[in-house]
Amino acid sequence: MTEYLFSLIVTVYNKERYLRRCLESLATHDVAHEVINVDDSSTDSSSKRCIPCVLIAQDTVSGA
Repeated sequence: MTEYLFSLIVTVYNKERYLRRCLESLATHDVAHEVINVDDSSTDSSSKRCIPCVLIAQDTVSGA
């Protein structure tokens, strides 16, 4: 199991336009880290942009 120095949490809600640049930027860090993507029922394709990253949580009920 990989031991990470820190975790980064990225909120993904309707940010498809900016997500690729954000995740590519985070991937350039030399320190061991994990990226946790959290999507709260986006109406765009934000959650699909998380691939090959892992989408940890995706709320399917809007307004919950």
